[in-house]
Amino acid sequence: MSDLIEISGLGKSFRQKHGEDITILREISFSLGKGETLCILGESGCGKTTLGRIVAGLADYTKGSYKFEGREVSSMSKEEWNEFRNSVQMIHQNPYESLNPTMMVFDIIANPIRRHQKIKRIDQLYKKVTELLETVGLTPVEDFVDKYPAFLSGGQRQRVSIARVLAMNPKLIVVDEATSMVDTSLRISLLSTLKKIQEERHVSYFFITHDLALGKYFAQGQKVAIMYLGRVVEES
Repeated sequence: MSDLIEISGLGKSFRQKHGEDITILREISFSLGKGETLCILGESGCGKTTLGRIVAGLADYTKGSYKFEGREVSSMSKEEWNEFRNSVQMIHQNPYESLNPTMMVFDIIANPIRRHQKIKRIDQLYKKVTELLETVGLTPVEDFVDKYPAFLSGGQRQRVSIARVLAMNPKLIVVDEATSMVDTSLRISLLSTLKKIQEERHVSYFFITHDLALGKYFAQGQKVAIMYLGRVVEES
């Protein structure tokens, strides 16, 4: 299986006006194939989210190499960069902050379809939005499509976030503690939905969590890496 991403010797430091640079990540190396999952485990403050933001293209790296489909991310042309940013999407931790409270669920999902799939007709948009809501388990669709986020539970909001990400047809999804603010009883259901999406769409996951049991459950038969103080200290 060909590698979707390949990271070698990656590091991240922040410059200070006075004193030495602050190093957040040190010598990170791993690869991830198409349709695979890599679960990153570690305590708060170990650098997991910073690494996830770099993988998603939301932060830069100061050392080493990060290749996406064989192309160095830091050297991409504008066209390549736009393609990369569309191909890599992120599901954030807090579903109460990641959705626009002034937009209905339909528009939250339809807007990226309009922009990136160039679909304008309302009947075609509604069909696409309906398919995505069904994919993430928000059925019957009529109960959700015209609601605002304020009328949804945390788990339902996170499913809307997943649907919005899928509207971009990503190749890689960075999942950053996406179940930590969801009721415990709903976490397994949400993870099962993500697994089903992977089976159907052959998408890759970069799954970040501090919960060892949750991470190992989601990454069954896949890759697991444990981080500590900005380094990967164990892989399996």
